[in-house]
Amino acid sequence: MRRSIVILLSALISFTLFLLIEKVFSADSTVNYKNQPPPSAISPSVQSYSQMICSFPVTGAVQTSVVGMSSGTTFTDWHCERRMLSQTLSKAGLKVASVTILCIGSKDVWASMLHSGTPCSIWNGQRALIGKEAINYYKEKGYIDDKGNILRYPSYVGVNDTSDNSDSRRNIKYPR
Repeated sequence: MRRSIVILLSALISFTLFLLIEKVFSADSTVNYKNQPPPSAISPSVQSYSQMICSFPVTGAVQTSVVGMSSGTTFTDWHCERRMLSQTLSKAGLKVASVTILCIGSKDVWASMLHSGTPCSIWNGQRALIGKEAINYYKEKGYIDDKGNILRYPSYVGVNDTSDNSDSRRNIKYPR
């Protein structure tokens, strides 16, 4: 009799454990994901914490029902860099240098400075020319005529231009 009670108790304990184990492991298999949306691909947050930064973020994400991808990067605005450099030089009292930074790589600034009577400085191979000396040098090199009309632009303001007009000395960072 004792032996049958032990067998009965062990069978009851085994059955109870079986039911508990089945309940624990089968919980995930009964969940229905049919009407659930897939996980989302979220673009990374790329921050610029100051107005003095000349870069801007670009981020993007793509999500399908199977896989998702996201990415982000920053790009630098070189016009903004030139303005910031010019502002810094101007605050340091280097007015000619600050204007020259703006003249480099911008035909619009070069033309507007020329037409306002304060042309951009130019290097003649020995020194930087400003004011009337620069205007005379521009006329001598054929950039402007005697009436002040622009005939052509220097390939790189600040470097003595060769008469063959080759692009071999062109500045790559500040293209035309």
